[in-house]
Amino acid sequence: MSRYLRDLALGDASALTGRSYGYDLLRWFRVLWAVDVGSEQATEAETTALVGWLRTAPNPQRRRSRPDSMPAGVVNPKTGKTTLLDGYAPRTIAHALTVVHGFYAFHQHYGRGPVVNPVPESRDRRARLAHRSPLETPAPTRRARLRPKVRERQPRAIPDRLWDELFA
Repeated sequence: MSRYLRDLALGDASALTGRSYGYDLLRWFRVLWAVDVGSEQATEAETTALVGWLRTAPNPQRRRSRPDSMPAGVVNPKTGKTTLLDGYAPRTIAHALTVVHGFYAFHQHYGRGPVVNPVPESRDRRARLAHRSPLETPAPTRRARLRPKVRERQPRAIPDRLWDELFA
């Protein structure tokens, strides 16, 4: 794992990217330890276990310790922002799968680790996005197995009343 994170840092990634990748890999290894499988023997079954756990487990960072805090999923009347749900977001699951896939791809590139990457990928998507102009709209492609649907983020807006209050 340290070789991968070192290569990430040498590739000019920010320290926060390395931190995020490190935590995702720690989560992956904890799943492997729980099912008693070595990282070189990991298969798609262990990836399925990771995704299943992330979809059902509560996110400990979302615990609401204050009694007056808003419940999960409620829209804040002042900011218009929805409170985060108790579990892991689809973007978090997609990020974790990307990190694990990259970890195994890195080791395959250098001839270490398993021959097969345990994270399934959409070859159709990779082929369509490989040689296209960034000005073109991307062609619709199928998601890879186990990848969650991630909605496009809408730009957040500030209500007019708060805008006036901010610049008053």
